[in-house]
Order: sequence, then structure tokens, then C-alpha cells
Amino acid sequence: MKKRFWPGCVLLLALLAWGIRRPYARHWGGITHEGLEYVLPLAHPAAGIAQVPFANMPVYIYPTPRTRIGEGRGAWVHKALTLPLEDGSYSHDLNGKPVDFRLYRSQIINLPYAYGNGQAALNFGTLFYGRHTQVCVGVVQLLEMRRGKLLLMDQFTYNCMGGGRVTYHSHQRSLHIHSPHYAAGDRLCCPSLEDRAHFSLDGRRAHSGGIKLVQ
Repeated sequence: MKKRFWPGCVLLLALLAWGIRRPYARHWGGITHEGLEYVLPLAHPAAGIAQVPFANMPVYIYPTPRTRIGEGRGAWVHKALTLPLEDGSYSHDLNGKPVDFRLYRSQIINLPYAYGNGQAALNFGTLFYGRHTQVCVGVVQLLEMRRGKLLLMDQFTYNCMGGGRVTYHSHQRSLHIHSPHYAAGDRLCCPSLEDRAHFSLDGRRAHSGGIKLVQ
């Protein structure tokens, strides 16, 4: 009995572990969180996450239907938008439509379960897409280094047309995202409603909380 029991347990645990690491996407109003753990290309070796030149290398953005970017119909798009950055910026046409991206902050943070001595990078950017019906998407990515490989662990995207803001509170290891909504009669500059979501980060999974959505 024991000989049959233990191999079955090992297989079950392996399947559960594999399932935990599978990519997933969750949506809260105008806010999307994707758990990815994708290996990204790195042109030159880096000693650690703090040495990765994020402002002068491609950024890989995984669109979802909620962000209205790309052509995927599933829960997430496996093929990323690849935007080579120079000094943190990208501004070119993509498939006949203008795309502008700005990496406005890259922050090294400490997380208890992050690969690479507990350090990770939080990259904050803004993506504008389209000529006539322009889309504004806020992008936050959590990246780590594991045995010399760069990993995109999590991606958070949110509607930022008319505003939107995101803050990271290091003492709580908490990411707070506010995504604006327009009420009837709001001016283009000034949406009066917003979705809110808070995410606790530990280096392995992002745990959602503090959800407040426009009804």
C-alpha cells in the first residue's frame, strides 16, 4: 500500500505546484492583475536586479482584452507587445497606430520570498495607444532575478484615461491602484468615479484586497 500511496502523493503535489505557477489573470473593473513568472530576454548578464538597465532595453507588455490593446480574445495574450526603450521612452507606429510608452519610475524593493536575496524591481509606466480613440493604460510590473535569468513575475494594468494613480507603500509591501471612471456629465479632464484595488506583495504571489469598484 505504501509503495502505491507515496508516488501518487508526489505526483499530486507536483501537479498542484505546476498549477500554482501557471499564468492567470484577474479583473476588477478597470484594473487587471496577471500572475506570469515569464522569463524575459536579457541582452547582457546582470549581477542582480538592481543592475538591469530597464530604461534602455525592451519592455514586454502582456495585453488583456480589458486594456483594449492587441487582438487576443482569451483571458490574457501570450504574445507580448515588445517596445525597445531608449532613456525610458518608446514612440513609434505599431500596426499602423501610434504607440507611446514612458517608463517613469523603476524602484528596487525588498520582499521576503523574492528570488535573488529578497530583492525585486517595480517598474511603473504609462502606455498610450491609437490615433482617434486613444487608450491610456497604466502598467506596473514586478520583476526578479533567478540564477541569472530575468523573470516578469506580475503585471498590473489599469485604465488611466483622465487620471489614475498608483502608489507603493514599502512598510506594508502594498501596491495601491486607482483607476478612473466617468460619470454622466463628467468633463474629459475630470472623471469623478474610480475603481480601487490594493495588492500585498511577498515575491511569490500578489494578494488582492481593499477592492472598491464603481457599481
